[in-house]
Amino acid sequence: MARMAPQVGRMLWLDKCPRQSPKQADVAPSMAERGLTTRRRLQQAAAELIPELGWGAVTTRKVAARAGVRPGVVHYHFSSVSELLVEAAMQFCRDALAAPLAALHAAPEVAVGLDELLAAVEAIGADDDTALLITESALAATRDEHLRRQLGALLT
Repeated sequence: MARMAPQVGRMLWLDKCPRQSPKQADVAPSMAERGLTTRRRLQQAAAELIPELGWGAVTTRKVAARAGVRPGVVHYHFSSVSELLVEAAMQFCRDALAAPLAALHAAPEVAVGLDELLAAVEAIGADDDTALLITESALAATRDEHLRRQLGALLT
């Protein structure tokens, strides 16, 4: 009988746990979804700070402040600021270069594709955050092999 008591106690505890109705379960984001949202906010904050401050001046505290989270949250989601910056820059570059690179690959001739790619690059102003972030990423890639490989794979 003594062995049954913990089971009963545990069952009583489970009965006291609040349960969500099916509607609440559909509306409330899961912990995984909240984690992905936070991770995206951190990447967005880093992508905004890179052109503003320069790659080397972006810190955990600055990213956390821009994203509206505590600094420890940055290291919960990323092993280092460098990892965060690389992921943020690569996601930004993938998004910014998707259309021009698709036009290059879809062009009937390489020369036509290159013309379209260069026109898209020319449309980006020198002071535009897009140009600054891509430039900062290219400069950082000279010192970061992982970033260099990722940028190279994106552009081939």
